[in-house]
Amino acid sequence: MIPLPGYYWPPGAIRGRSIDALVSAFETLGCEICSGADLQDGYEKVALYVNQFGSWEHAAKPEEDGWWSSKLGNLEDIRHPTPHAVSSADYGQVMYFMKRRKRWQHGSTEDT
Repeated sequence: MIPLPGYYWPPGAIRGRSIDALVSAFETLGCEICSGADLQDGYEKVALYVNQFGSWEHAAKPEEDGWWSSKLGNLEDIRHPTPHAVSSADYGQVMYFMKRRKRWQHGSTEDT
């Protein structure tokens, strides 16, 4: 059951392995479900992956250059050209994209 020792789970988020629990965790961090992977000025995004049983498996985030990054368990971080590039039986399929307004942008004095 989440949280596991050594892993962070946001207070107030639903705990568990369902995709709804992972969505809830990101919602507590200010994210909302959005329509796709395209970068949007002023927002950061995340892709959430689910396996064939409806449990979440993975999350990936885009980099500023449009490539995506993933942490593959105990393995190293990787970069991939699309969020779907890591879709597999091991990491699941993208089910949701979420976004939140960036809190700080380089060169900006506005804190949103």
